[in-house]
Order: sequence, then structure tokens, then C-alpha cells
Amino acid sequence: MVLFVPVYNSLLHPFNECASSNAQAEIIKIIASSVSKGSTPFHWAIFSRTEPRIVSTFKQDNVASVTHSVELPISREADGKIEMYLRGGFKNIIEQLDFLQFMSSWPTDDDIRSLVDAAAGLFAHPTAVLRYVAYPQDSQFCNRLQSVLEILSNARKQISTSPFLQLDALYVHIMKQIPESILLAAQFLLFFPEHSWNAATRQQHVSMHCCMFRISECMFRDIYHCLHAVISYEASSDPFSSIDPCINLMWPYYDCKGTPPFPPLTAMTTLWSYLSLFTSDT
Repeated sequence: MVLFVPVYNSLLHPFNECASSNAQAEIIKIIASSVSKGSTPFHWAIFSRTEPRIVSTFKQDNVASVTHSVELPISREADGKIEMYLRGGFKNIIEQLDFLQFMSSWPTDDDIRSLVDAAAGLFAHPTAVLRYVAYPQDSQFCNRLQSVLEILSNARKQISTSPFLQLDALYVHIMKQIPESILLAAQFLLFFPEHSWNAATRQQHVSMHCCMFRISECMFRDIYHCLHAVISYEASSDPFSSIDPCINLMWPYYDCKGTPPFPPLTAMTTLWSYLSLFTSDT
């Protein structure tokens, strides 16, 4: 009799965002041990940035003997398309703001080359830059681009081979623009994987998150305005026709009803101590 045991494929991505570096190393060792002993019916694929602790763990004899590592280089063949994307995006910004007098002089060719070089083949970088520069729609768009260019210039002075260096620097800059009064709530929202809040499909998730973190939807919109470069949110086009007079729009719905089903605000501080997003050294 032949017994067929099903084999399951398991993917971990992005592994470098999993807890701490110590936890990452421990997880790799546990997986390697189970593979070596054949104790679980899994085939593992782990995708990660080449961070030192992860690389060194995979090089250990007991791990290297049961794993196969492949480096996936980021291609610069996309530079031409990224430049075209940036030029088109900046042209749209100028046209939408009706600053056509800037069409021939902004941004400069040197600015475009700097942004293309900083992208390192990743479209995520120019996308975030364009969204950051374009909003809010005011006359400060030139200053916002200049601030991005200064950040990229400072990032180049760091000794690193990571293609994500410039992207990380941009994300840190965006986080630093968040007022202290809403920073904690913004960090909690970023902890969740659903970064695209669409009115048609995820409006309920927005309400649930607001209730969970005991923030008003007004505060949620403030957070979105600070993070518009990296998240997407569409407000509902079907507003309430009437509002219960006992509901205060400046507070979460469940607070207004007096029956909060979620932990109090003090619990957020406790939970936050276990998270490592945007720590003080960034």
C-alpha cells in the first residue's frame, strides 16, 4: 500500500517585516529544523530584503544544508519608463493646478535624473513622490519636491548597498510630517495589511478601525491627509440623509452610544509597546 501525504506550499513575504531580528532568526531555524527532520508537509519560500541578521542566519550550516538561496536583483532596465512616468506625473500636477508657466522649467532635468536614480528600478518610489508632491493642491508643490530632493541627497551619503535606502528615507520623511496628536493612531492603522480603503468594498473596515482605535472618522481623514502618498482611501459618495442627534461626529460611533465594545484608549499604549514600526532610531 502506498500512502500519499499531501505537500503544502507556504510563502513568507515580506519576511524582513516580521517582528524583530531575533524573532526572524528563530523562525528560520525552526523552519530549517522541521525541513531537516521532515516533521511537517511544507515546502517553504521566504522572500525578504537582504538584511544582515537574515543573511547570516541562512549561512549557518544547519540552515544552509536544507535551503537554497537566490538573489533577485532589481533591474535598472525600467529607468526609461520611470523617467517617462515622472515627467507625465509632474505635467499632470502643473496642469491640474493651472501653473502652466512652470511647464518648461519645473522640474529640471537634474531633478528628474536624481529621482530616477533614487528609484533604483522600483516604481513604488516615483509613485510615492508624485502623490506626496501633488497633495494638497496648493502652490507649495515646488517646496514639497525640493524637500524630497534634499532627503534623497542626504540618503546618498549613507554607506549602503540596499536598493530600498532612498525609499525608506522617503517613508521616514512622510511619517515625520504626522502631528504628534495623531501619530499613535496612524502607526496602528499602518500595522494593518489593508492599506487601500475603498468606499465600495472596505468602508466597513474604515468604521471598524475607527471604533477599534477609538478615533473619530474626522481624525481618520486627518491621518489619511498625512499619509496620502502611501495609502489610498475613497470617501463615500452616499452620505447619510439624516444623523441621529445623539451622535457626535467628533467621536467614534460606539462612544456616542455609550457601549464601546473595544478596549479603552490606554490599551493602545500597551499594545504599541510590542510593535516595532517606526521606532525612535528612524
